[in-house]
Amino acid sequence: MFEFPDNSYGTVYTTLCAPASSTIRENNIYNVDLLRVGLWKVAETRNAEVLAFLKSENMPYEIIYYETAEEQLEAFNNGSVDVISSVSLSPVANSRIVAQFAPRPYYFASIKAIRTSKHPEALTIPIVAMTANAFVKDVQDALDAGMNAHIAKPINMETPKNTLASCIILNTNKIKEKICAEILYIRDCRLDFFQILNGV
Repeated sequence: MFEFPDNSYGTVYTTLCAPASSTIRENNIYNVDLLRVGLWKVAETRNAEVLAFLKSENMPYEIIYYETAEEQLEAFNNGSVDVISSVSLSPVANSRIVAQFAPRPYYFASIKAIRTSKHPEALTIPIVAMTANAFVKDVQDALDAGMNAHIAKPINMETPKNTLASCIILNTNKIKEKICAEILYIRDCRLDFFQILNGV
């Protein structure tokens, strides 16, 4: 469980990063004839923020989408694009931030980083928001960021206990369903489950 204080927990921004060696800087990005922007295709929320920024600033641009973050970074490093999207929390190596926009609470970015990481429990570990921000939009934003539940302050200790218990039970059921599905698949394929376990 993550505890978020009543006061601001910090802000993270969507950014455009240019190579450190590039002549594009924060004070001249608006003067570029055509800005080639490399975006990671699946990062839909961040991509929408980038497009909204470019349109609001009336900047001439060309969007180039990449299937993976690795392809996006490679295009950045070999000069195929002028800038790529990033976040101020973890700017791209050997780069400089040339535009910063779309502020979001820090913990939303943290949760998205956890959920999109390659850790084996990234998608299953229960994460619960505990915050004084309790409007309907705050709750929905927390869920959209990848949290399992939202608890509004002030609280009594039974609330987080019950919430965590429900998240753990739900997670356990999902794991059981996955195991059952895999066993059924093995059975359908007429494979010996114990042979597979033994690596035969």
